Amino acid sequence: MKGLWRARSVHGTTFFLLLPALLCFFGLFFYPMLLTVILSFRPEGHEIGWTLDNYTRFLSDPDGRWVILLTFILSLAATALSVVLSVPLALTLREKVRGHQLYRLMILVPLVIPGLIGALGLLLFWGSRGWFNLFLLQFVPGVTSPVRINYTIQ
Repeated sequence: MKGLWRARSVHGTTFFLLLPALLCFFGLFFYPMLLTVILSFRPEGHEIGWTLDNYTRFLSDPDGRWVILLTFILSLAATALSVVLSVPLALTLREKVRGHQLYRLMILVPLVIPGLIGALGLLLFWGSRGWFNLFLLQFVPGVTSPVRINYTIQ
C-alpha cells in the first residue's frame, strides 16, 4: 500500500511540475489557434454571430482554390522527393563507401547548428557584456560591475 501511495505521489509531483509548461504550451499554441477558428466563423465587423460566409467566399474564389491545391501539390511533392532521395542514401550510407563522412557531415550539420545558435544567443543575453548586464549597469542603481553568470554546474 505504501508503494502505491509513493507511485501516485511521484506522478502527482510530475504533473504539478509539468503544469506551468503545459499551461504555457496551451496559451501559446492552442488558444491562438482556437481563437483563429472561432473568429473565422464570425461575420466581419460583428462581435457576435456565426456564419460560413468567410469559407464560402474563400472556396468560391478561384485564387482560394488554387492556394489549397498548390499547398496539397507542394506537400506531396516534398514528401515524395524526400523519400526518393533519403531511402537510397540511407541504404548506401550503411556501408563505408567513398565519401561517406562528407554525407554524414551534411546530415549532422543542420542538427548541430541550432544548438550552437542557441548557445550564442544565451551568451549574448547573459554574458558580461550581454543585454542583461548592460541593462543592470545602466538602469539599476548601485550596480557598478557586471554580474558573473556561471554556465556550468559544479
